[in-house]
Amino acid sequence: MSNKNSTQRIQEIYDLVSGIKEAVGTETPAPEDPEDSEGEQGKAQGKAQSTTDEQSRWRNAVWTAVLISFGIVLFFAALAQWLLPSLLPVNPAPEVFRDPLKSDGEGPQMVVLPTGSFRMGSPSGETDRVSAEGPVRTVTIGKRIAMGRYEVTFAEYNRFAEATSRTKPYDWDWGRGTRPVTDVSQTDAKAYATWLSAQTGKTYRLPSESEWEYAARAGTETAYSWGNEIGVNRANCDGCGSEWDGEQTAPVGRFAANAFGLFDMHGNVWEWVEDCWHDNYKGAPTDGSAWTTNCDDSGWAVVRGGSWFDGPWDLRSAYRDWAAPSLYRDFDNGFRLVQDLNP
Repeated sequence: MSNKNSTQRIQEIYDLVSGIKEAVGTETPAPEDPEDSEGEQGKAQGKAQSTTDEQSRWRNAVWTAVLISFGIVLFFAALAQWLLPSLLPVNPAPEVFRDPLKSDGEGPQMVVLPTGSFRMGSPSGETDRVSAEGPVRTVTIGKRIAMGRYEVTFAEYNRFAEATSRTKPYDWDWGRGTRPVTDVSQTDAKAYATWLSAQTGKTYRLPSESEWEYAARAGTETAYSWGNEIGVNRANCDGCGSEWDGEQTAPVGRFAANAFGLFDMHGNVWEWVEDCWHDNYKGAPTDGSAWTTNCDDSGWAVVRGGSWFDGPWDLRSAYRDWAAPSLYRDFDNGFRLVQDLNP
C-alpha cells in the first residue's frame, strides 16, 4: 500500500472517530501525521520553554514584590523611630543641682520639681486606707521648689554636726557615708536646714506635708508611685523583697527613682515634714503651704514615707504618721529638705 493511501486511511479513521465523539459531545485530537512529528515535538519543546520562562518571570516578580515590601517596612520603621520620640509624652530629665558651701564642699543634690495640682489623700476604696488620709482634696503647688534627690545622708549631716559641735547621730552599726542619717528629731532637721541656708545663701527648709506627697506621687494617683501593689525590690521595708528588708537602712539611691527623679520616697526611713499633726484634712490648706495652726493637743509633728522597719501599707503615698518633734530620735527616722527657688 502506497504512502498516499495510508494517509487517506488514517484520515478516514480520524473522521469516523470524530463523528462518534461529536455525537457524545467529546473531542479527539487529530492523528499525528508521521511527516509532522518532528514539527510537533518542536512546538512542544517551545511550549515547555515558554512555560519555564513564564515561571521564571513569576518568581522574579514575587521576589521583587517581597523586597519592595520589606524595604517599605524598614522605611516606615525608621521613620517611626525618628518621629515617635517627639510625638509621645516623655518624662524630661530632672534638673539636678548642688549648692557650694562657704566652708568648702557642696550641699545635697536637689531636683527642681514642676509646679502643678494633685489630689491629696487616699480614695475610700484604697487598700489599708485610714481616716487620717482624708477627705481627699485638690492641692496646688504653685511655688517653684527643689527637693532633695535623696534623703540627707550621714556624710552630709556629719559635716553640719562637726561645724556646729553637735553630737553625731548614732548609726546603729550599719555604717555611715551614703546611708540616710537616722536618730534625728524634727528639731535637729530644722537646725541642719538653718545651717545649710547660711552656708549657701539659699532658703532650705523641711517640706510641707502636701509638698512631700506631691513629690512622692510624682503625677500618679495609685497607692505607690509605681502602682497599687508593693511589688518586689522597689523599696526597703519589712516585706518589700529587698536585701535590707526588716534589717537596716539601705544606702540612698539603690532603688529606681520616681517620675520626678526622686529616690526612696517610699521606705528606708520616715521623713520629717513641717506640719503639725491633725487627725484629718478638714480645713487643711490647698496652696501647698504647711499646716501649722489649730494643731492637735499632743503637739506631734507629721512623718511620711514609712521605713525599713515597717510593712508595705505604711509606704503608701497617702499614709501619714506622727512623732514628738523634739524628742523622737530612732533607727527609722530621717529627713530630706526643699529649697525655695526664685519665681
